[in-house]
Amino acid sequence: MIQLPRKVEYEFMDYHITQVWVELNGRFGFDIKKWKIKFASYSQKHPRYDSVASAFNHFGFDEINPILNKILCRNEMYPTFNNLVEYVVKKR
Repeated sequence: MIQLPRKVEYEFMDYHITQVWVELNGRFGFDIKKWKIKFASYSQKHPRYDSVASAFNHFGFDEINPILNKILCRNEMYPTFNNLVEYVVKKR
């Protein structure tokens, strides 16, 4: 998994998770209710993550990133999800 820049990772909070969901819905039409259920299931199966933000970043990279890259016709490992998170965190 490609890491977020340290500053972005440090600033990333639960509020930003909500904003990422809003962006995914607005830009790509994600059904947020269903994706939140998938995220809850992922979080339960991966208890090693020490915070919700950390679990969300891993979930996003593992589950959402490949879909975004298919939509945008990008290389499978391009950090599209990470870039989206960075955009949301830096957006004021």
